[in-house]
Amino acid sequence: MYLTLIIILSLLSGYERIRAKFWEDFKSGLMALIFVIDSYQFMTNIRDVADYFYTLLADPAVRNGKVPILVVCNKQDLAKSKSSKIIKNQLEKELNTLRETRSASLESTSEEGNQTSFFLGHPNKEFSFNDVKNSIEFIDFDVSAKMDVIFKWLNKVA
Repeated sequence: MYLTLIIILSLLSGYERIRAKFWEDFKSGLMALIFVIDSYQFMTNIRDVADYFYTLLADPAVRNGKVPILVVCNKQDLAKSKSSKIIKNQLEKELNTLRETRSASLESTSEEGNQTSFFLGHPNKEFSFNDVKNSIEFIDFDVSAKMDVIFKWLNKVA
């Protein structure tokens, strides 16, 4: 079921309300999360990608550390695509900025249990994926690649 959810979420990019509804409907049975990033358009969309990824990471269904995450950096066959290493580094920087912004804006309006008030990583330290409870892996991927790498990851974490 989680694979279906991932495909739907990536196909619904730009349709936040529908994507949010699917997430709410299916997240309770989540065993693994595959987050697909368009490597070719990453720098153009970095804020939106980071915002959505932060929302997923901060969700109680994910932040418990029991859900392994695979970040698939797609479209590596295109010449100006960013590598998974660059995407990971840039995403850490953007998530660091985003968590500071969210933290500051929610100090006076925070509600108990509000997923957006969850602080990712360690306070007083730059954000790093190493500080998140979940196992997070980044891979390069393109249309010519076989799905074997994803299925191997799913078998490893299942």
